[in-house]
Amino acid sequence: MTELKIREFGLYESKESLVDVWQTVEDNMHRSVIIPDTDGNNKVLSYEQIPGNYPQWSFLVFDSVTEYQDAIKDVDWIMDNVNSVELENIEELVKEEDITLTTEK
Repeated sequence: MTELKIREFGLYESKESLVDVWQTVEDNMHRSVIIPDTDGNNKVLSYEQIPGNYPQWSFLVFDSVTEYQDAIKDVDWIMDNVNSVELENIEELVKEEDITLTTEK
């Protein structure tokens, strides 16, 4: 198992977010940040809060930005609230992962 490289103080904040969505109508929240693992690959740590669901909140770790993108692309309340800059950043990171995978073969 690959370990995540958490910063010395462990602080990840909104200005570093990959996606930062708060849907005020239902009070749903989805936030994510990139955290590299010890092999230098990007993992995505996300926090999600949906008050009407069980569990009401969760932390998830995705093995890649591609896996993360696949997980959120059909979630309407997230995608309807993601801004264009966040979408462009995700697309760029997915392209970088694809290039890395291609050159490693």
